[in-house]
Amino acid sequence: MGWPMNSCKPLYLLVSQDEYELPLAVTDTMDELARIAGVTGGTVAAAISRRGKAKHTSHSKYRVVWVEEDEK
Repeated sequence: MGWPMNSCKPLYLLVSQDEYELPLAVTDTMDELARIAGVTGGTVAAAISRRGKAKHTSHSKYRVVWVEEDEK
């Protein structure tokens, strides 16, 4: 079973476009990742959205992963 969304936060990744998909940049916001990649926030958002709806995995260089937040 997955984590409740309220205890998770997204991390936005720019990954290598090879079979390993190694992280090249990791940020807390899409806008920050877009700035690093030299594109608009809409470009990153569209690429992530298309990847989630595709029947086959695309070769987009943008990813979002959800991680559990640390309790303070």
